[in-house]
Amino acid sequence: MIRPARPIDLPLLPAIEDAAGTRFAGTSAALDADLPSIPLAAFAAAHELGCLWVAADRDEAPIGFLLTEPRAPWLHLRELDVHPDHNGKGLGRALIAAAAAAAPSLGCDRLSLTTFRDIPWNAPWYRRIGFQDMQGDAVPDWLAAILAQEARLGLDPANRCAMVMPVL
Repeated sequence: MIRPARPIDLPLLPAIEDAAGTRFAGTSAALDADLPSIPLAAFAAAHELGCLWVAADRDEAPIGFLLTEPRAPWLHLRELDVHPDHNGKGLGRALIAAAAAAAPSLGCDRLSLTTFRDIPWNAPWYRRIGFQDMQGDAVPDWLAAILAQEARLGLDPANRCAMVMPVL
């Protein structure tokens, strides 16, 4: 089940992020797993804005989440993680669908993200569900700044990309 996050969910989300990061071991994105987890304050701020969704199991426990940030007219997908025990069940796609459905009420008409070009469950997966690569002048300054910050953190800029998908 996909639902808006609840305050009780927030302390559980870093463990999902850390578990999802283990999938990057042995890939060109291995450094990503070593980066600090998202602070609880960021989850709380997104919750207050209505920009945080969870995939929950039958007991209502979070097993995945999507943290977004509105930058009207963009809704930026800051972090999408599903616990590895629950991969391949369509939860990532369902979380993105929830954000797309909410985007107009947040003043947004497109979704954006940054991701790894060569990891199968990153850029290739996002392309399959409707995201398109952005390059050059098509990348707004604020999104280019995110890519630059990722490079400063040690992520290889040659293996990162910005993507966008219109909300229908």
